Amino acid sequence: KAIIDELVAYSNRDNSSHSNEDSTKLHILTCARNAQDLHRCLQEWNAINEGNNNRNNCHVHGVVADVSTEQGRNDLVQEIRHWLTSIQTTNGQQNDSVDDSADHYHPCLDILINNVGTNIRKPSVDYTSHEIDFLLQTNLRSMMDLTTQLHPYLQRRSNTGNNKNNNRLPTASVVNIGSVAGVTCIKTGTIYAATKAAMNQLTGNWACEWGLSDGIRVNCVAPWYIKTELAQQ
Repeated sequence: KAIIDELVAYSNRDNSSHSNEDSTKLHILTCARNAQDLHRCLQEWNAINEGNNNRNNCHVHGVVADVSTEQGRNDLVQEIRHWLTSIQTTNGQQNDSVDDSADHYHPCLDILINNVGTNIRKPSVDYTSHEIDFLLQTNLRSMMDLTTQLHPYLQRRSNTGNNKNNNRLPTASVVNIGSVAGVTCIKTGTIYAATKAAMNQLTGNWACEWGLSDGIRVNCVAPWYIKTELAQQ
């Protein structure tokens, strides 16, 4: 929620030097497992935007999905595809990203933030197989599957036909929310720490694999404790 709070606030900052026609509307899609919590947040975010002198700089769309499950991840990706297509149709924009394997163009996704994660704090010898699988699916598999499935929408093609310098369109960005637990050693939450360390490695590998060839920047933010309900337990 804090990430979208900041994005909504950013989109509604005073841009008095620009007319509404010059402003680019920010479209955000988020997901949550709890429909009531999601609905409440969507009302809050969109009310802020609607109350800002009707500038309509931002709109937040929400999807109920549990991305710790394969079905939830597939449902979210499918919804993102429909959402991107509807934005493109509404704005009359040209497709910017390409899936070479299918030889056709897709609507473009500018930023993907992988912020799904949870922890179970207990001694390492006490973890059950179910708990280990749950943490791996939630913290690691979710970001792997979502990022790779959305790669065609993040990938940037070259302006070969229109740009004599053969420059690419503006790069896309993947931001993975990691943890200090993935780069240092602590005495609790070993499975959580392992998933965050794996996220760090994936981030670096993807940056090398996709940076130059596909125009996708991949970075990881590794905060310490953040004041959330889970951290306060």
